[in-house]
Amino acid sequence: MRPARSPRGDVQKFARSRAVFQSLFRAESLSRTSFKTEQPLPRDEKIPTPRERHRRARNFLFPRERLAKMLLMPKKLQNRRVVVTRPEEHNAGLRAELEARGAGVVEMPLIEISLDGDEAVADEIFSAIGEYDWLVFTSANGVRGFFKKFFERFKDLRWLGPCRIACVGPATKKAVEDLHLEVETVPDEHTGAALADKLIADHDLENLKVCLVTGNRNPDTLARRLSEEARAIVDAFPCYASDAADVSAHPALADFRANGADFIVFASGSAVRSFVMQAPTLQLEKSAVRPRAVAIGEPTASALRQAGIPVAAVAARATPEAIAEAIEALLD
Repeated sequence: MRPARSPRGDVQKFARSRAVFQSLFRAESLSRTSFKTEQPLPRDEKIPTPRERHRRARNFLFPRERLAKMLLMPKKLQNRRVVVTRPEEHNAGLRAELEARGAGVVEMPLIEISLDGDEAVADEIFSAIGEYDWLVFTSANGVRGFFKKFFERFKDLRWLGPCRIACVGPATKKAVEDLHLEVETVPDEHTGAALADKLIADHDLENLKVCLVTGNRNPDTLARRLSEEARAIVDAFPCYASDAADVSAHPALADFRANGADFIVFASGSAVRSFVMQAPTLQLEKSAVRPRAVAIGEPTASALRQAGIPVAAVAARATPEAIAEAIEALLD
């Protein structure tokens, strides 16, 4: 009778077989699953290299038709310098659009975003989250701040209940849709006033509960109009804070002071206030090019005028294309 085989001996024999051991880690032998088909990918498909992953990400952000259009479009902003003042993590789309049109982009954030809010208010909001008829988001930062706190308390999106969702613009809408939620209302003009107009015109909000997700510096105009004109029951939820970012140590500061720029883009009144507050630090040298101010939205343009800064152009929509087109129009 043959003696029983030792499992340990088998393991040792297997480990000594270098070829077999290494074959387990070849790209073609790995079993991977597609999230869409839930079927194993072909055995001869290789794991993508970093370059290939970058190409796929680029094609996702800029489909072939869009990318071809960008490559073939006239370079009207060739040799023009544009300063963008939003936090750097929010500039990818705008930077790509401006660079595709030939501009040199200088990123110098004037504000910083914190997603830490009042926990007592958050507890009150989320204790009744299933009772709201509408969630209204005024910025993509609001979406990130809201769902950061939501997922600290819940593990399932279904805890939102059967609420409807409105957003101020396409960037905010995309942030919501990235969570596989449907956005019902977005105004053509991406301002709080336009959002109020559309909600009041298109929907009967009387006695409906609305959770208005805002920041610490948002005006109360939208909440007041929904409450007074639409007779909605509005709970404001400031779930993020925007504050001035210190530019004194920013790597782009020396270059900006020495060379200036052709245009500087302001996305909010907070950025305008930060610019004014840090004016001595941002003082340009005599030979530097003085930039022309471009505002995203009329509220930002109003903040610039109140600060005594001439407004060269206003982008009515907060999309990279609209902002770039507003800048290009100044060169016609």
